[in-house]
Amino acid sequence: MFKILVPLWNWFDIEELINLWADEFYFWIDFTIWLNKRDNPKAQISLEEVKRVFDIKRKYTNIKFFITLNEAPINISQDEIYKLLQRLLSLINPDAFIVRDLYLIKVLRQIKPDVKIHLSSLSQIWNRLALDYFFEILWDSFERLIFPRDITWIEIYEIIRNYPNLEYEIFAINERCWNVDGLCSSLHYSGKKIWVPFICYREYSYNWPEDLKQIIFNRTSCKVCGFWRFKDIDSVISLKIVWRWATYEQIKRNVIFLRKILDFIELAENEIEYKNFCKFSLNRINRVNRCQHCEFNV
Repeated sequence: MFKILVPLWNWFDIEELINLWADEFYFWIDFTIWLNKRDNPKAQISLEEVKRVFDIKRKYTNIKFFITLNEAPINISQDEIYKLLQRLLSLINPDAFIVRDLYLIKVLRQIKPDVKIHLSSLSQIWNRLALDYFFEILWDSFERLIFPRDITWIEIYEIIRNYPNLEYEIFAINERCWNVDGLCSSLHYSGKKIWVPFICYREYSYNWPEDLKQIIFNRTSCKVCGFWRFKDIDSVISLKIVWRWATYEQIKRNVIFLRKILDFIELAENEIEYKNFCKFSLNRINRVNRCQHCEFNV
């Protein structure tokens, strides 16, 4: 069954989140802020806190910890990047690095050939052909693909069918933003060349056409209703909660919510029953994270 991947921005919540069924954690480190997509200070963990994190890691050997380096650096020289990553690898040994930039992957491999890489969602791999390209240039340099949060189920199926032995990670709970990363400014639809300046929870402030709004919601990153389709696919490893600087209570609610619906997968007699439970639970427990099913059918 799926693992639950949780964002972390302080060390003292870890054990309680583990007791609530968090299986994996990811975080940013403050001294690598140039290589972090999220530069908000609340999203960063200090080096001193990281040491505490890894003290806890030694106690829970089955729990995984990932460091995020998901920016494509443009204001830092190659020499500085090398020295920064060299220092990082000399201090910390996470279970994997979440990386977007091809050069960062190259440098990490140069410094430590056996380093584990998870290909960030910011790589924007939406189809098999894109993944073919990454395998061609990286060979075996990554172990897990994190799907873009705005990918469709059909696109996910096609990728898994062609690469069944790769690990996969799916965004489960997002932070109110339905279309981000590759879709921040325009939609991933060849037939819909419509400029979208900013689509998130503030969408309700705009007078969007209904057909455009339907497209937006149909590409939501809240995919909990669809987990039924992947429950028997072993390569879909992890369900990712996003909200880097949420309160602990919000992250806790997200973990509890995911655990409840994952437990119900084992009890539901069919997909319709499971989806109805998801819609009911999402609106009672975690109303922040809307999806097209809940938004249009409640």
